[in-house]
Amino acid sequence: MKKVLIGMTLLLALTAWGLRGPEYTQKKSKKLNLEVQISEQQKALEELIRRKNGTTDPATRSQVVEEMKTVHTGMQKAIQDYNEVVKELNYKYPQKDDDSERKYLPMRSRSLEQIEKEMGLDAVLSAAKGRVDKKYAPLVDEAKKREREERGDNLQVIEEVDTKKRKRDEKQKEEERLQLVR
Repeated sequence: MKKVLIGMTLLLALTAWGLRGPEYTQKKSKKLNLEVQISEQQKALEELIRRKNGTTDPATRSQVVEEMKTVHTGMQKAIQDYNEVVKELNYKYPQKDDDSERKYLPMRSRSLEQIEKEMGLDAVLSAAKGRVDKKYAPLVDEAKKREREERGDNLQVIEEVDTKKRKRDEKQKEEERLQLVR
């Protein structure tokens, strides 16, 4: 996947070279490379958080925490570089040979604690939901089945009552007409 993204970046750079100039193309390819770097570092950080939460050995935990700090520092630097490149692309080349309006959103820099908290909460909630779904799926299916049956029965009863009422009203109107004719 990494090779594909790098290949696409190079292809983009080579095709756009003649259209926009070397500096614009360099900035655009740098932006794409930084996006790839940031996403890879994010995945690595998530994996390190899982490893840290999965072990109880203090030595292993401290080693993983040091790795997390290193990856996080690199990710912060990449986010800062990305935001600078995006600003340059927006203001230095506002609409260079581009029909569409380009809008680059700045990336938000999060602390290691925030990332870890999000990962922990997401993992806990996902696991709890999975357990609840697995345990109570048969009960939910039965409840839905009963509800459908009840609704179906009620609909039949309501339709029968409406039909009887309609027939009674029609009969009553017919009798009134007959009385008027006599």
